[in-house]
Amino acid sequence: MKVKRIKIPIFKYSLTFIEVEDYDDYKIIGKELKHFNLPKETLNEVINNTQHSYDGGITLTNGGKMQIVVIIYKHSSEKKRIELINHEKRHVIDDIMTSLGINDKETPAYLDGYISSKIL
Repeated sequence: MKVKRIKIPIFKYSLTFIEVEDYDDYKIIGKELKHFNLPKETLNEVINNTQHSYDGGITLTNGGKMQIVVIIYKHSSEKKRIELINHEKRHVIDDIMTSLGINDKETPAYLDGYISSKIL
């Protein structure tokens, strides 16, 4: 499992970016998400998906704590990995922009570049 912790200082958000490499990573993901205070059924669903899902991902946002967790499940190819990362990255950007009431075009583009430089 790859875990990257990214601070987004200008927006005061923290992003935890997790890439599942083995189906046994579910054991660690539960620990990673513990501080996120997810409802038990949501946590169980995420852990189940970590064990069984393929070519997918999930973005979990806690706007009150200004925390976001992205999980990219096992993938079939490097091309699919990049696609999944970009898909989930878009959710991250949208969630931050919405929570802060930002609706211009330049700010999300800047944020996209910043996050890309940290995770790719």
